[in-house]
Amino acid sequence: MLDAATDNLKRTRSITCLKPVVASIVNDELNEFLSPHLSGNSWPFRLEICESHRGSQEVIKEINRYESEVLLTAWSTKPLPVDLLEQAPSLKYIAHVCGTVCGFIPREVIQKGLVVTNWGDSITRTVAEHCLLQILACLRRATKYQIGMHCRKEWKPVKYEAFTLFDKKVGIHGFGASARELVKLLKPFGCKISSYSPNVPDEYFKEYNIIRSKSLEDLFSKNTIIVDLAALTPKTRAIVTGRLLRMIPAGGVFINSGRGAVIDEAALARIAHEGMIQIAIDVFDKEPLPADSPLRGCENVFLTPHIGGPTIDERKVCGLHALKNIEAYFKGEKQRSIIGLSEYDRMT
Repeated sequence: MLDAATDNLKRTRSITCLKPVVASIVNDELNEFLSPHLSGNSWPFRLEICESHRGSQEVIKEINRYESEVLLTAWSTKPLPVDLLEQAPSLKYIAHVCGTVCGFIPREVIQKGLVVTNWGDSITRTVAEHCLLQILACLRRATKYQIGMHCRKEWKPVKYEAFTLFDKKVGIHGFGASARELVKLLKPFGCKISSYSPNVPDEYFKEYNIIRSKSLEDLFSKNTIIVDLAALTPKTRAIVTGRLLRMIPAGGVFINSGRGAVIDEAALARIAHEGMIQIAIDVFDKEPLPADSPLRGCENVFLTPHIGGPTIDERKVCGLHALKNIEAYFKGEKQRSIIGLSEYDRMT
């Protein structure tokens, strides 16, 4: 009995010696993002769970109670106050296991020096996978045939419209991590791939064996399929205009899984109703997409509700990314996927 009590005391001391990290999270997020990595791993910290529904003031109380330097957040985390650092002076770092932090982390706290990270490039392969789904759905006219089968009880029409991805010309607007993952997925189809991304060095284009487009006009006019994965900046806001979209040949495809505000959405809706090209959109200028959006109800438009990121079974990758960032913080190492003011301002 004494040996058991001694072991329990040692374990208790061991746990209390670990650095406390307050986690504002709900049970589903804990299970999907973090639980696979918590058992059997010797992290130099412990999680103190503060369920998100308790609100930001309870989170602040927990931070102060444990004098925690790190707060872990997720989709369910409630908006934090502008004076967060004044209310929780021990806080130095927020590790967000998800994507955008706009709407719940005020810009001012980053301006004051709080370090914030998110899932960064840990989601790129699932974003690329979703782009591939969108391309194939457009080429095979998935929306049209789903509506016909489900709503109109139709069978295959006399004029069967569907096309293959093999040997197609694909243009990618933006050449960040998600775009580079998409190139890998497109390779087996023998696509001729080009990209327009003015700030990316030539070495990346050579490494991936793709053509560098000279301009957006060059990209849109020379490819059957356009995939938009460009970052949102003041220069790229609404840069994809109706004029560019009309350069896509009849029967071509336009995909957006990057940032909604990069596209002139009103122009896109008008072109969608003309029915000359196939369109797939996962990100929108205004989210949730309004019920009366003219993009709804078009048989040539494949819509998804901003779900191109990590699937349920892939969220553990994002969780591991966050846990490793927290570990790096306590080891005095630089974290990955830091969100500075410029990154914050580009988020949607």
